[in-house]
Amino acid sequence: MRMQIIMTLAFVLVGVFLGCTSKVNFDDVIGTYKLRYPYGTEELQLSQDGTYIQSVFIDGEATAKTNKGRWKFDKTESQIILIDAMIVDDFFGHLKPEYWKIQSGLSILPVKKSFGKVSLTVNPDQGFVFEKTSKKKE
Repeated sequence: MRMQIIMTLAFVLVGVFLGCTSKVNFDDVIGTYKLRYPYGTEELQLSQDGTYIQSVFIDGEATAKTNKGRWKFDKTESQIILIDAMIVDDFFGHLKPEYWKIQSGLSILPVKKSFGKVSLTVNPDQGFVFEKTSKKKE
């Protein structure tokens, strides 16, 4: 009887673990993501052709700042690599001065898939994570 309870618990724990995290594929990451900061919202659209559109809406500003660029998916490391993106946050939870200026280089966003939902981590210390809001367009 005791062994049966232990085996049942083991199966439940394995099922929970497998449900929490799963392997991420290229098709999983394509779509639209949103991230809410204390000072505004950022939207990121990843297209299947390797291009992205990044839009930043700052509270109190009339228009959004937009950037277009290229992105890559590193399946081995499970991360998105944005090429020449805007860096919005100063990594301390505040709006970066001149955030609209394109930062030459790579921005790396770890990808997680939990219970079928895909997210991109921007700043784990501040809890800033892009949540996927729509799937790829067919």
